[in-house]
Amino acid sequence: MKTRKVTRWKPAALLGSLAFAVLWQLAAWISGPAFLPGPVAVIKLFFVQLTTPGYLGTVLASYQRVLVGWGIGSLVGMVGGILMGRYASLGQFLYSPIQFFRVIPAIAIVPILVIWLGVGETIKYVIIGYGVALVVAVNIADAVQRVAQVRLQAARSMGAGPIRIFWGVLVPSVMPEVLKGVRGSLAFAFMSIVGIETLAAQDGVGKMIWNARVLHQTDVAILGIVTLGLMGVLADLLVQALFRLFGYRFMMRR
Repeated sequence: MKTRKVTRWKPAALLGSLAFAVLWQLAAWISGPAFLPGPVAVIKLFFVQLTTPGYLGTVLASYQRVLVGWGIGSLVGMVGGILMGRYASLGQFLYSPIQFFRVIPAIAIVPILVIWLGVGETIKYVIIGYGVALVVAVNIADAVQRVAQVRLQAARSMGAGPIRIFWGVLVPSVMPEVLKGVRGSLAFAFMSIVGIETLAAQDGVGKMIWNARVLHQTDVAILGIVTLGLMGVLADLLVQALFRLFGYRFMMRR
């Protein structure tokens, strides 16, 4: 199977980022820094915040919650998705509940989980893992169902047992969809962290943005948004690098 090249930074992408920064700065000049701080002001604030341990602790707290919740949710989603796709009766049994919970935002169940679990770290992992698991499970279940039956029958005819079929045929066949689903769910994890930290946390980037709103600190709120975006980009690049090193060796090769 031919693997698709991972998108890399190119001159056009850098020009796009530069154009966005220029437009942002022009909008800041027109509206005034009190309404919309420009990128220069936010960059200055960023370097000031880097010298404070509180900012770095805020970033690390959010990173830990996102990565742990994403890892747990991805693992549960992969196992559940493979089982749902492999065993049609199980997939049909879980179809309605999954479709029901898919349309409920993860943030909607935060209040009831606060009652059950309190406001510790567990609730953050559960909320992020919940949403990630649903996204990954659905993608992988669909991929497993699309595996050509001729491959499975050919493996059985050559005497392959269930374990050999699983690792030698099923996993390599669905690995591209597994990687795509797991990577896509990372974005969901970052989108969820702001709401979770707003309602059930004492620190983190989401709490930083919320506190800035209360204190009318527009520059701090924008810094929090930019920080969250940079965190997501760095995490995505790391995941892509790990996939290139370890993931593609499990894919089906023709």
